[in-house]
Amino acid sequence: MKCQGCRKSAAGCAAGCANCSELAAPVEWAIGITTAPRNEYTLSRTVNSLTAAGFDDWLVFAEPNSVLGEPVTISRVVQRPNTITDARFDVSASAGRFGVWRHYVQTLADLLAWKPNADAIMIVQDDVVFCRDLKPFLERELWPSDNVGVVSLWASSQYETERTELKRILDPHLIGALAYVFPRAVVEEMLTHEMSLDWRGAARAHATAIPEEKTACDAWVGVLLKKIRREVFYYTPSLAQHSAETSSIGNGSNTGFRGSLKFIGENTSAFSWVADPPRSPITRRTTGRGRHYPEYDEASKPTIQVAIPAVDSPKLTIDCLEHLAANDWPLHVNYLDNGSSLQTLDCVWSTLERLSIREGFKFTVHEFGANLGFTAANNVAVGIARENGQPLLMLNNDCNLGPNCLERLFRALDYNRKRAAAVGPITCDRGIQSLKHRRRLKQSGLRGIPKNTTAALERKLTNRTTTNESMLAFFCTLFQARALQDLGGLSPEFEDGLGADDEWCRRAIRRGYRLEVVSDAYADHRHSATFDALGIDRQAAQQVAKRRLIAR
Repeated sequence: MKCQGCRKSAAGCAAGCANCSELAAPVEWAIGITTAPRNEYTLSRTVNSLTAAGFDDWLVFAEPNSVLGEPVTISRVVQRPNTITDARFDVSASAGRFGVWRHYVQTLADLLAWKPNADAIMIVQDDVVFCRDLKPFLERELWPSDNVGVVSLWASSQYETERTELKRILDPHLIGALAYVFPRAVVEEMLTHEMSLDWRGAARAHATAIPEEKTACDAWVGVLLKKIRREVFYYTPSLAQHSAETSSIGNGSNTGFRGSLKFIGENTSAFSWVADPPRSPITRRTTGRGRHYPEYDEASKPTIQVAIPAVDSPKLTIDCLEHLAANDWPLHVNYLDNGSSLQTLDCVWSTLERLSIREGFKFTVHEFGANLGFTAANNVAVGIARENGQPLLMLNNDCNLGPNCLERLFRALDYNRKRAAAVGPITCDRGIQSLKHRRRLKQSGLRGIPKNTTAALERKLTNRTTTNESMLAFFCTLFQARALQDLGGLSPEFEDGLGADDEWCRRAIRRGYRLEVVSDAYADHRHSATFDALGIDRQAAQQVAKRRLIAR
């Protein structure tokens, strides 16, 4: 990004450039904050953060029964069902409540009527905070292309990579209308389109939906901009962040794909965001002419240390061990027992003895006598791997490896050993490595998720590629020995494991390592099965982990 005056980078201009302030064209903003009743009051923090970011003129558009409070004054509020311009929807049947999508569209129309000459129209939710100096930063070079439709100040974890970039998003089903900035001409075009009067919302399977229950503003924006052939851009790392723990409309917690792990910080200047130079595409083919993977004979296969922490749940652990043993590779299995019953210990021990005799691997049972937690248990195996200079597989006991998963993971890790810190497989759970995500399905080379066994599914995975990721979920992760020696183990503050993978991956990326998902390696992860078996509220634990990550 360069300023219109001296053509220096934005960070350079922030240090002081007279030409920039003199020659930069003034920008008129029309800013609306949408708010609705929610259990967790967040509006005042959003208003204060917006003001600290440099914006001093805004309106709050409030659904009936919304809590306002200071510093919001009456002059700043448009209380629904009131509007500035003509009402686009009849809300008499819903007691004046617009609902998410209709409220959003009406707010766009109201902002256009409030400031008809605005250059930039921005809508933000009532649970968003911003970095400092955002207004002058954006005004240096507001629009990234002549055909821009919207710029998002917040990016979902689905969009984040290790790069710093204003990333163009091609998928029309966008994630996260937290803080969208539109050119005025685009808003005018959107409001004349038929989709601004009728939208199926979240009820895609039906011809219509109850008007006040229509949601999915982000998808509506993306689909409509696709129809009018406009481009979409997201800042990553994010310049904004959720401040609330949960959505106000029942979508659950603001984690997973609704979370951003790379917000630059509420007290950080936006001018610290500096885009990286262009790099090679993140998807890299790891085979090809003259680049075939080596064949591994028994003598060339290094021993892999395996960490399997567990407490009770013997059926999950035994199933996990059976699938692990089916992978033809020299292993040293570290069963890390966090205080299981004697019956569970006997069961697991006898299974390990039987499988080790049959498959020839070594094993050690580490009995802690109490629940040390996921992180402390895994760090015991990390210490062993570091001491022996061996790769380490962290494996949840609710995860079953595909028949050739381990070899394919090692093949990719070994091929990229100069830069890769860790690799992980694809799966079919609800996480970031799941085939249920469109981009991951495309990466695998599959046209759809087959409804058959793990073995049959893995045979269909022939696309030998890896993708460079911003993080890996540690349900099944193979670590480079050198990376473990350099970075150490998991951070003890994330004792139950939630957030420990995010934090370790951040450290790895900061040290210049890569994290890769292997397209032809498959593992069946039964997401949250261990938490469910132990009666742990995973969602509550995840919120604690999220707060700790943000605090860092």
